[in-house]
Amino acid sequence: MSEAVPTIDAVVVAAWLRRATDALGTVRHEIDRINVFPVSDADTGTNMYLTLVDALEAIEGPGAEDPVGSEGPAGADRAEGAGAADEVPPGLGVVLARAARGALVGARGNSGVILSEYLRGLAVALAQASDADGAALARALAEASRSARRAVARPVPGTVLTAADAVATAAAGIVLGADRLRERSPGAPAPVVPVGPVVVAARRAARAAAERSPDELDVLARSQVLDAGAVGLVVLLGALDEVVHGGSGDAVSEVRAMISGMDVVTARPAGPAAGARALPGSHDDPGAGEFEVMFVLDPARVRPTGPVRVPAVDALRAALDTLGESVVVVGGGAVRGPGPGAVATGGVWQAHVHTDDPLAAVAAGRRAARALAGDPGAMRHVRVRHLAVPTAAGPGDGAGSTGLVAVTGAPGLVADLARAGAVVLVCSPEVPLGIGALRRAVVDTGSSSVVVLPGRPVEESTVVALDESARSHGVGRVEVLATPTDVHVVLALAAGHLLDPGATLAARVSAMRDAVAHGRVVELDLRAGQDQRPDVAGLVRDLVGAGGMLTVVPDDGAAPDLVASFASVAGDVGAECVVLPSGRDGTRALVGAEGPV
Repeated sequence: MSEAVPTIDAVVVAAWLRRATDALGTVRHEIDRINVFPVSDADTGTNMYLTLVDALEAIEGPGAEDPVGSEGPAGADRAEGAGAADEVPPGLGVVLARAARGALVGARGNSGVILSEYLRGLAVALAQASDADGAALARALAEASRSARRAVARPVPGTVLTAADAVATAAAGIVLGADRLRERSPGAPAPVVPVGPVVVAARRAARAAAERSPDELDVLARSQVLDAGAVGLVVLLGALDEVVHGGSGDAVSEVRAMISGMDVVTARPAGPAAGARALPGSHDDPGAGEFEVMFVLDPARVRPTGPVRVPAVDALRAALDTLGESVVVVGGGAVRGPGPGAVATGGVWQAHVHTDDPLAAVAAGRRAARALAGDPGAMRHVRVRHLAVPTAAGPGDGAGSTGLVAVTGAPGLVADLARAGAVVLVCSPEVPLGIGALRRAVVDTGSSSVVVLPGRPVEESTVVALDESARSHGVGRVEVLATPTDVHVVLALAAGHLLDPGATLAARVSAMRDAVAHGRVVELDLRAGQDQRPDVAGLVRDLVGAGGMLTVVPDDGAAPDLVASFASVAGDVGAECVVLPSGRDGTRALVGAEGPV
């Protein structure tokens, strides 16, 4: 074994995140299979892995500013004279800050959000540091533990939060021991505590806490498994130990030995349609929340300067807590390292909740965005998925199925679209689609072949960029289907759902494309009190004739009597009519028709 590095610097952190990402990538499915808390959706290992992927990309990816090199083992550059005057790498605080921001924006699931805040706690504690000895690392681990715990609305014993507390206590114990030795030698200089003993103690404490987790959380004891998040922390700190001491592969073998033989847990299968036309999804555990809703609040996107009203974040956490479970809101003000421009989470927050009412959760986010920045546009990366639909298993794992991503500007549609098996992005039509957000949603489907329904016209350059980005993250093929409106998205998903789940990508795309091509969509103003009311009867006859199907997506301000008249007239001509409120302000409505004319 190599001699341990005495301090942690930017190169060590980069090597640690690289090693931790590789290790989690190796064992993530094994961790997924013991995931029973807060819901048994079999994705904790994968969510932590994907979150670390984005953290690492923030410091080493194509768009990274001053990327930290990956050549050689940690510490090799210091020993061999690297870091010459013509190539000054970013400092520790800068690298942690960028990694924390990348993790925060790219966080997946409850476990990923908590992990992002853990990294942010490290960044806060070491923001001004160029390197850190054992004492500084111990303080950073304590701040990381406090930050993660503060972010969770209802902390529960026996989880990753408990393990993080144990890690902080063990690390502090090493530093306290060094201080006591100094007290025995009055006048001696203050000892420099090396990072090695602190990291070893932290790793051992994480493992012990994970192994105790069934004694503290009944659901783990009943399932005879360890807490998956705590096991993920063991991987994280095991990777740090390997980097500091020059080991290799121990973190993976350690975790495999810990969870060997434990019961396999799989994601709950998607159920049959729950009252929605051709849109599947029943939920067998309503107390845990049917949907996962996540979003980012980034006031600087719409107001680069000016005060940020942080109490709005506390109000958001309280609002989400009334709507569901697994509430986590992470992030905060700027985290700055030495040197100009080193900002981690400059007023950026990530929110997560499991809820039966995704529309209300999105509305709470919009209120928070207005309170933070005076503009709901500060809310972005809004992602919704149905917890009964297996997703986020990782690219390639769903090789026999086609993943679905649906983009909509209508919050009222998210529940039905998610029940149809899509990972749903909520994005106003006037806001450009970000490649990063699209790629995360594509990866989160867990499939190697993915259909994207953008709900708006999309430039060919966006399609090409998305395909390239998705391929670089393990997705084999992405098809972006022309769906210029929300109604086209609904028509395409309904057509795709009629096929067997194992249908090929080509078959699914063909069915969806055919539905979109033969669908007829018009947009109307349904304001009350218009001098010239729309001729609903004539429109229905023109669109469907005798028979067929109407889909009406009205804004919240549309006149109720006009909206109701579509169903009445459709019934008169023998057509079906489904009304799906958009959840948007306004008075307009999209009306789609399929079938006979």
